[in-house]
Amino acid sequence: MRLYRFGSNQLRPATEEFNGIGGVRAAGRWHIKGRLVVYASTCEPLALLEKLLHRDRSAPVLAYPLYLAEVPDDLIEDLPARSLPHDWRSVYPPRSTKELGNAWLASSSAAGLLVPSVLVSGIDPEIKNCILNPAHQQYHLAEFSGPIPMAVDPRFLSL
Repeated sequence: MRLYRFGSNQLRPATEEFNGIGGVRAAGRWHIKGRLVVYASTCEPLALLEKLLHRDRSAPVLAYPLYLAEVPDDLIEDLPARSLPHDWRSVYPPRSTKELGNAWLASSSAAGLLVPSVLVSGIDPEIKNCILNPAHQQYHLAEFSGPIPMAVDPRFLSL
């Protein structure tokens, strides 16, 4: 499965972009701060939307580096809709999704978990985010590439 992620540092090698250190420094919708984790998307437009939503607004940038991950399909799980907590779409990530993601990371059952995106849920069921677990024993089978400089239309920066 090909996954997409926009970074912030044009000089960061792909292996560093996918090492999961960001999850140690900050929490996300699907994990509690302190866990190695990487967020990526199943399509480039969703990856860009996620980056624009979570960007540092104090430093406007007209280009972001795009990174790609090729993860063997058999190392990816899909979170069943019935497993979603009732509050998963909360604007502020709820404790329920953080605990669900942390439990999945601890289980090490797969290198990636497909989860819905709050931003586009309901538009296309195939468009999802993917939580990557760098601590998984077969994570090394994934192939990472980038950075590829991608210009961002400046109109997005005013949103």
